[in-house]
Amino acid sequence: MAGQRAQVAKASRIWVEGKHDAELVEKVWGDDLRVEGIVVEPLHGIDDLAGAVAAFRPGPGRRLGVLVDHLVPDSKESRIADAVMASPVLPEMC
Repeated sequence: MAGQRAQVAKASRIWVEGKHDAELVEKVWGDDLRVEGIVVEPLHGIDDLAGAVAAFRPGPGRRLGVLVDHLVPDSKESRIADAVMASPVLPEMC
């Protein structure tokens, strides 16, 4: 990453469940994400993920990635993630 400069943050985000997840992503991919201008933000839980995604309004210029722990079948997290992916507020291109 020598000689690379961080870009001004773009509208795109990677959301993670909590502070420890954000720290892990920073440790592994922080330099790469800064060069691309991608911001990592903790959600502090995903109970209102659908509302947060609707408020963010992802689209062609506003990409969104969400990192969620415990995505095992029938877990609370997987049901929330499935509901968000099936939501009509989520554009097909995301």
